[in-house]
Amino acid sequence: MFAKVKLQRLLRGKDARVDGCSWVSSSWTTVGLPELSSSSKVYYELHIQSHDTPQIGWASEKFRFFGDTWLYGVGDDLESWGVDGARQKIWHGGEAGTFPSSWSKEVVVGCAADLPSGTLQFSTNGVWAPPTFTGVQCASLYPAVSGQMSASFKIRPEEWQYGPPDSSYKSPAACAQCPQPLSSPIRFPDDWVLAKGLQHLAERQKVDLLTTLQLQCTAVLSELQHERPIKACFLPGQAQNQDASDELFGFVLDADGQPRASEEWVAETLDTLGLTVSTAAGAALRLLWQAEADVQSTRLSAKLQDLCSHQVTLVSDSMPSWVLRLGTMMPQLFDRHCREVLLRSSAFGLPFAVHDRQIREVNRRYSEVMKAAEGRVAQAKNLGDQRALSQAYEHLFELTKQISQDPEVWIGSLTSELAKVDRERIWDQAAALAECCLSSSGVVEIQFKDETGFGRGVTQGFFSDVAKELQRSSNNSEVPMWAQCLESEGEFLRSRRGLIVQPLAADDPRLPEVLARFRALGRLLALALRESFVVPLPLGATVLRQLRGEKVGSEHLPQPGDGLAGEFVGACAAFAADLKGLSQEERQKLAEDGGWSGRYLASETMGSFNDWTCNAEFVATGFSGPSLGTSSSSSEPIRSVTLESLEEFVEAAASFWLETGVREQVRSLRRGLHDVLGSRAGALWLFSPLEFGALASECGLKDLGPVAVL
Repeated sequence: MFAKVKLQRLLRGKDARVDGCSWVSSSWTTVGLPELSSSSKVYYELHIQSHDTPQIGWASEKFRFFGDTWLYGVGDDLESWGVDGARQKIWHGGEAGTFPSSWSKEVVVGCAADLPSGTLQFSTNGVWAPPTFTGVQCASLYPAVSGQMSASFKIRPEEWQYGPPDSSYKSPAACAQCPQPLSSPIRFPDDWVLAKGLQHLAERQKVDLLTTLQLQCTAVLSELQHERPIKACFLPGQAQNQDASDELFGFVLDADGQPRASEEWVAETLDTLGLTVSTAAGAALRLLWQAEADVQSTRLSAKLQDLCSHQVTLVSDSMPSWVLRLGTMMPQLFDRHCREVLLRSSAFGLPFAVHDRQIREVNRRYSEVMKAAEGRVAQAKNLGDQRALSQAYEHLFELTKQISQDPEVWIGSLTSELAKVDRERIWDQAAALAECCLSSSGVVEIQFKDETGFGRGVTQGFFSDVAKELQRSSNNSEVPMWAQCLESEGEFLRSRRGLIVQPLAADDPRLPEVLARFRALGRLLALALRESFVVPLPLGATVLRQLRGEKVGSEHLPQPGDGLAGEFVGACAAFAADLKGLSQEERQKLAEDGGWSGRYLASETMGSFNDWTCNAEFVATGFSGPSLGTSSSSSEPIRSVTLESLEEFVEAAASFWLETGVREQVRSLRRGLHDVLGSRAGALWLFSPLEFGALASECGLKDLGPVAVL
């Protein structure tokens, strides 16, 4: 028995009328039959009623339907082969020679592929030309045609008018391999106004825009006994399912914006990709994830780089699932620049994705002349020459106007949300602004009260001032977001390690205000990232690891020399690690060593462990802060730190500093990011803690020890 299947082909072009296997295109289109990919000897005919600049032949499975211009078609790359009887040329990687036959307006073109011998032949109305292509090496080929024409595919033997060179050639339908699933077609939401701008440019052949059409025919496949399901594509004007693009990174975060990173999550992610633990690749990836190995794959990076070169794929959420899942699980496998492009194109929504591509194109074409124009302005200012300054500004404005009128790079401007801010109340107004922007898709533009400056420089200054306000010692004393610094630089917090979250007890009356600030900070970080600004907070790597949901050990406790309250806790953790495996006599000897303070606390004052712990208790820093007791009874006395209770003290302190005392603050920070970005906040997991810190604050992170290593 034979099974009847419906075959899909993707057409590249703008206007086409489709009827079964026939079509009429009023502009240059590319049509292919990837479902009929074959590695044997196959033949089909193309019956043409009219044609203009045709390129007819074959394409491999690597042929790109997302070309650089509308005129990119069969034979224009190294993965397709075509002939053109109108211009009498052959095409492979561009123009590759002459074709001996000339085509009239109506013509039947026969296409024969003998892939085992690497030979492609073409006939004109049954007259065969010598083999046009030899030495063809690829896994499989399928029929593909480009041009402006009225034509019909004839793939079944009873439809052929002339036939193949000999009887060993079969119909592509009889030799088709089991195809790979077609990728989802490009989708543009109906309410996206910038689509009109893209269409406007596409009509002028300036952007890589794909309109997906569908052809259907009935074919007989001799090797299949059941109907093969084909994923339906979205057709222009067809009813569209609810857009689930907001769930693009939904597998990373839960509904509350909290990460799902765990052994179970990794197993689920790899199983989804078909990389089960029983496969070599799946087992290797699990080991690399567990070891936090910093290994970059050149092959995976090359694949992502190729995907990132397709602009419409980037801005339309058409990136393959394996890129997003593997990229968030093990970002180090991929090139960082490509991950940044993917972030800009997928995390902030379609308008910002297109806007980012516009900025990249403007910079590519105009960066040098813009730098020169801005340099003229700066030079005129330094010289105090008002006439030269006026001319420089005029030149800069003309250049800006020229860019906005260049259809090759300019689509349009995003809407702007203007906010006037009082510097004296900058944090309160920043928090209110972040909340107001939750329902807005426009860019934020700041103007300070009683000041005339505006533009990106002023807005970046606003985010910088917010960061300074959060580092102000007096503010942190009232609302303790960050661990207390032993040294301060003027009125601001300063630490060698950078800022880490101040642990607080669950019943601390200051905790609600602290959580509100962390949530507002998360919103501001998301807004700044979305619009390519930075919030220059010197965050420690510990904070970013906690933000990603990664486990942090006792080595992340405040360490001697960090300049943070709690350094004694870190010294005790290091000492406890050195005592493991020693006898009681050896432990006691080390505890009585007068050089203990110099070795573990980097102190110039001599003192043994016993000397330092004579007043130490089970409290946050060892000498002050909330109790670390296991009992909630306030009447129970606080235990003292001794050599015998050292390990228990370190365990309780590490739990408070790195887990229970900071858990809600970190969750609030994540919620703030989620408030602005939704599930797309999961795109931030494309970066390691160090990378994300540099991306968000531009000043990088302040960890100098092993803590900074991911």
